[in-house]
Amino acid sequence: VKQSGGQIFVESQPDHGTTFKIYLPQSLTDQTIKDSHEPGDDTPYTNETILLIEPEDPIRDLTRRILTRYGYTVLEAQNGSEALHLAEQSHHPIHLALTDVALPNGLNADQLAKQLKSRYPQTKILFMSGYNDNAVLYQDVITNDDAFLQKPFRDITLIQKVRQLLDSN
Repeated sequence: VKQSGGQIFVESQPDHGTTFKIYLPQSLTDQTIKDSHEPGDDTPYTNETILLIEPEDPIRDLTRRILTRYGYTVLEAQNGSEALHLAEQSHHPIHLALTDVALPNGLNADQLAKQLKSRYPQTKILFMSGYNDNAVLYQDVITNDDAFLQKPFRDITLIQKVRQLLDSN
């Protein structure tokens, strides 16, 4: 609850029970996200390609929609093996791989990142997770040198992090 920016309250009375009240921030609707970026904004449009690796369909879909709205070409994969296959089949260079830390089906995010970097050295890697960065660091999935995006994220936070990484040397 805290990780999502919410609060939890507990009320308890002997012989009457306990009530938990959980308050979470309002979810952004598709319209809210659409309204947050209109053509003519000073956000640069691009023709760069992002390989998005996210096992959860709703999160992958929302992330793709945000990225494509800002002009990125997005290739989508549910796991590491599928991501490598898409990268091999792509007719465009992969400028950035945006991958969830927890990937199903064998190939974890660290292994995927290493394979992508060895095959496509120009590709930047951005890890994302619903776990906080300290928890992910302790699991030795990423290092302090790796780019990390905490979920849930706002569309502008995603775009800024992606742009920052793409513009870095």
